[in-house]
Amino acid sequence: MNRRFGLSGSTLKLLACAFMLIDHIGAKLLPQYAILRLLGRLAFPIFAFCIAEGCRYTRHKGRHLALIFGFGAVWEGILIWYYGSWEGNIFLTFSLSVLLIYLWQWIKKQWCIRAWYVTGALLFLYAGVLVGTFFLVKYVHVEYGIFGVLSAVAVACFDYDDGKAPHFMRCADHLPVKLLMLAAMLVLLALPSLGKTVQIYALLAIIPLAFYNGTAGNRRLKYAFYIFYPVHLVIIGLIREWMY
Repeated sequence: MNRRFGLSGSTLKLLACAFMLIDHIGAKLLPQYAILRLLGRLAFPIFAFCIAEGCRYTRHKGRHLALIFGFGAVWEGILIWYYGSWEGNIFLTFSLSVLLIYLWQWIKKQWCIRAWYVTGALLFLYAGVLVGTFFLVKYVHVEYGIFGVLSAVAVACFDYDDGKAPHFMRCADHLPVKLLMLAAMLVLLALPSLGKTVQIYALLAIIPLAFYNGTAGNRRLKYAFYIFYPVHLVIIGLIREWMY
């Protein structure tokens, strides 16, 4: 996936930020325009894809997880202070995603060097972690729920690095497979409210993601999402207070 033609990771993040802004404008300022919410559905899948790719290529896994969780914890604290209750936010959703991805990466590495019964035990452990995550998300509100958490995990499922994953994963480590896995999670995410919301239109995100060229792009935009997310919500909130 080292093609020059197409969209880099930083370009995809900018697109996701634009769709997210459109979505929140539609939700908070212009609810009468349903098209804004429809376009906004494209933001989450693109961010989930970028989170999975970030987990694959980062050399500082602990720092990466701490950064996402730190932003989530601080932002959640602000929301609790303002609303007086737990709200959940996208950073916390992706914190769980990143944690599950890194655990899966470690298990794939052990898969290559450990006996089959050790691998079996680790897979059983991972299944237990997934069940635990399911119940955590069920009883503690997390934005986009369990299938939102698993969207990024699904993208990273077949990531293959020589000597760090079972050999058969090389056959599945391709962009179309990643997008198919992501699409499956998006369908499961939309099913409970199918016909009642525009969530199913999140599948349209597969179109720009299909042009991903496997490059990081402008690294100076690496932290753009972390800054843009809270800032644009505060600005929209202030505009809403002024309007109403």
